Amino acid sequence: MRLKLALCVLLIGLVDLDNPKTANAAVTTINVTNQAMTAWLFNGATPNGTLTLTRGQTYQFVVNAPGHPFHITTVPGLPPQDLVDAGLTGNGTASGTVTFTPSASTPSSFSYQCAVHTVMTGTINVVAAAAVPAVGTWGLLAVGLLLLAAGVLAARRRGRA
Repeated sequence: MRLKLALCVLLIGLVDLDNPKTANAAVTTINVTNQAMTAWLFNGATPNGTLTLTRGQTYQFVVNAPGHPFHITTVPGLPPQDLVDAGLTGNGTASGTVTFTPSASTPSSFSYQCAVHTVMTGTINVVAAAAVPAVGTWGLLAVGLLLLAAGVLAARRRGRA
């Protein structure tokens, strides 16, 4: 009877193993301000720093830089050549939110810049999302019960010999 129960739990666990798990889909907020007419600051960090984004993750660039429209572009230079991407909205705002969710078709490297000042520019790199193991709670429980059942069976066999 215990063996049947263990096998049932194992089967439930195997079904759970087939359900892919997704990474935390929480939105990442990045505060964007200007350092006079010379640089962008992201969360107050290094001026014109390189940003690394993850495919499938949503980013909200909360821009507070009056007089400095923030653009995500294909290449630096004026006039801005905005990146065309289905996951990009609000591009070119000086006070507002630019929302961006890089997809599998998003280029791996492009730029950000001010629409007025060419020195206010930098690079954005996009990397693949980290693999998330598909083993859930039921899968771990099933493996544990399977090992327990195997141990019980082995102990019984030794007792008979």
